[in-house]
Amino acid sequence: MNKRVKIFALSAAVLVAGVIGTSAVSTNVSADSNKKISSERAQQLALTAVQGKVTSVDLEHDDGITYYDFDIVKNKQEYDVHIDAYTGKTLKVKLDDDKKTVQQQKQTNTNTTTNNTASKEMITAKEAATVAANHVKGKVQSTEKDTDDGIHLYEVELTTNRGEVEVDVDAYSGKILSVDYDDNDNDDDHDDDDDDDDQD
Repeated sequence: MNKRVKIFALSAAVLVAGVIGTSAVSTNVSADSNKKISSERAQQLALTAVQGKVTSVDLEHDDGITYYDFDIVKNKQEYDVHIDAYTGKTLKVKLDDDKKTVQQQKQTNTNTTTNNTASKEMITAKEAATVAANHVKGKVQSTEKDTDDGIHLYEVELTTNRGEVEVDVDAYSGKILSVDYDDNDNDDDHDDDDDDDDQD
């Protein structure tokens, strides 16, 4: 009787162990299917899609999908590559026109500085005088080159029907920087009126 009990207990133990073992296997399979791949593995996959230099990586979640977002620079252009964080599938490869590499930004800054100075020729005093005369409708009396706070300009003095005026013109762009009328404008106006009365 005792021997039968022991055999039954042993059989039950084996059965339970088998169930537990089966559950463990099932659990492990399920866990593996839900495990994210490493960023290193994702980077390898991203570089397979675009062979370049990785400048940044972020783990993103959008519309129920978790993915690694890589910025990869190739031939001075930046690409946006999305790798599924679980399957390793390449979800997106796009040339990002809105982003610039550091090298491109430096080049842009250099070009801007160059365009503002060396790449542009300074306009002549005559051209500056013409710009000023057209702006205030006056007659040029003198034109002098000057520098104010690092800005190269021409100071053009003119006479108009409102009196004397000084116009500052940017020496490179030809843009009007300032217009300064003489304080005696009103006196000049009165003088004109008196002359008219005498003529009458």
